[in-house]
Amino acid sequence: MILAIPHGFLGEDPDTWSDRDDFKAAEAIVSSLATINDHAERSVALITDATQSGRFRNEEQLQYALQVIEQNRAKFPDAKKSTLLKK
Repeated sequence: MILAIPHGFLGEDPDTWSDRDDFKAAEAIVSSLATINDHAERSVALITDATQSGRFRNEEQLQYALQVIEQNRAKFPDAKKSTLLKK
């Protein structure tokens, strides 16, 4: 069991799940978990900071910078120093 979540109900007809104690227990555990999209939140914060700081004179400069960042991430996907130092 992952996170001690009961999963016996998964082999049963989904129409009967709401009547099962193991489903109710799993639902309570899953409902209490906090979910975040840390990567997305960091990206939004980065863009917000960049636009509010005045680093870019206009939208065109911002879009160009975002394209450069995207190209670099494609070229160096793991973003490790050892990758950057390879010739």
